[in-house]
Amino acid sequence: MGKLYEIVREIDRVIHERDLPIFMTKGRISIQSGFPLGMVRKDTPDDAQKLEKLLAAARSVLGDDFTGWAA
Repeated sequence: MGKLYEIVREIDRVIHERDLPIFMTKGRISIQSGFPLGMVRKDTPDDAQKLEKLLAAARSVLGDDFTGWAA
């Protein structure tokens, strides 16, 4: 699994844990990151720029404490 996929899985986990509206939350992250999260698969190649944008967008929407990896 790539890092992009792991971060999207962690985003899903946080959304579920916090009982946030999934489509609205993932939509906001997708818009801010510049690509749809639904297109990230296990075999999606990692891209440093996409990783940086995804983490920044997730922190913006989910909070600065979002690390991208499960604790």
